[in-house]
Amino acid sequence: MSVNPTAGFGFRYSRNMSGGAPTCQIQQFYILSNYATQIFKGDLVVFNAGYIQLASVGTTTIAGVFDGCEYLSTSLKQPRWSPYWPGSDSSNTALKCWVITDPYAVFIARSNGANISQANVDQNINFATGTGNTSSGLSTQMLDQSTINTTSTLPFRIINVGNNSLSPFLQYPANDSTTANNLVEVAFNNAMLRNNTAV
Repeated sequence: MSVNPTAGFGFRYSRNMSGGAPTCQIQQFYILSNYATQIFKGDLVVFNAGYIQLASVGTTTIAGVFDGCEYLSTSLKQPRWSPYWPGSDSSNTALKCWVITDPYAVFIARSNGANISQANVDQNINFATGTGNTSSGLSTQMLDQSTINTTSTLPFRIINVGNNSLSPFLQYPANDSTTANNLVEVAFNNAMLRNNTAV
């Protein structure tokens, strides 16, 4: 039986491949206030006509990882910072959001099934969507272990499967890379800022 928790938490910044100080290269962008899809902290996002939207499974080029937003709340009648965009409640035409765009960022995420092993390091992988957690504002996206391949259009490269070395960062009791739902470090394979084709 796996010792690993099964719940996803999205993509959590771990480090930079350059070894430099972790700035995450968080950039400010905008979401249209009539965009009705929820976006949670740790979700993957893309650009659509200049605005941030939730990435769909199968997306080739990822703009980055969502890191919260700020808007004038219709219900609270005051500015609100939130780790997630609830899909409504803004009187702004467009609202500020922050996205980790660093093309050399490394993220920790959880496998959604069978373990991702050491033999899978340097292969590519897709992600699996989640519903998000409105209590914490956190993503529930995971890595889709069934998609591991050498396909160049997959959005992530597997960097490290670690073992218990990845657990303290997330304050989990254990991480067994030999069983299902293990923690894995990944980096953008097709990041917006690495891609020469404009989006």
